[in-house]
Amino acid sequence: MSKKIFTIVLAGALALGGKMSVPAFAKEINQISAQTETFKGEHGKHFTHHHCLMKGKKLDSLLQGIKTYGIETKGKTLNDVWKEYRKARLLDEAKQLGINPEGKTTEEVLKEVRTTKLMQEAKKYGIRTDGKSMKEIHQDVRKAMLYKKANKYGIETKGKTMQTVEREVREAFIIEKAKQLGIYTSGKNMRELHRLIHDQQLINEAKKLGINTEGKKVDEIRREVADAWKAKLKKLGIVLPNENN
Repeated sequence: MSKKIFTIVLAGALALGGKMSVPAFAKEINQISAQTETFKGEHGKHFTHHHCLMKGKKLDSLLQGIKTYGIETKGKTLNDVWKEYRKARLLDEAKQLGINPEGKTTEEVLKEVRTTKLMQEAKKYGIRTDGKSMKEIHQDVRKAMLYKKANKYGIETKGKTMQTVEREVREAFIIEKAKQLGIYTSGKNMRELHRLIHDQQLINEAKKLGINTEGKKVDEIRREVADAWKAKLKKLGIVLPNENN
């Protein structure tokens, strides 16, 4: 991975961070457990631009996880540290759910955690599970979560497909998020609002890092944010991808 791409990766991870970014909407609808879903996607994979942006990794959560789980970072690659962190989170969640991970592979623990969380969600939404496959239960839970959000936004669901309801909920969420960030929404389409939300999230993150954003373009801010995070990672002795390229 080139230095330029790595800079985009770091800034992208931050732009998708915050309390809840736009891509996080679809993730929330689909996931039962953030820890288990993201762990499965990350285990054994490289820290790439596409992967980072799709998963919306938050580097601040990694730094906190390093402290929480006592992860040794000196001399390790960023990818290896991420894998250790995700595994530690998975095992922690398993124990909280009363699952004994001893003698089990990561995939076995992951499967038990996912199944347990799915059944908990089904119970929460009053979904009957007798005689249903995990796939069917997951679909029922996903639908219940989606329709709950639709109700929150006052969206009528009768006679509509799930795809239509999901689109309407997603658009309502984007508008809500934009307003929370002080973005004027009138006359703007979803694509424009999506971009403005990302830009504002990046600016907010920069300010948290003590970066002056006044008069700067988004690309410049993105580079400075990436540099700030790279400095934090290097301070922990983490080896960054192809820094010399």
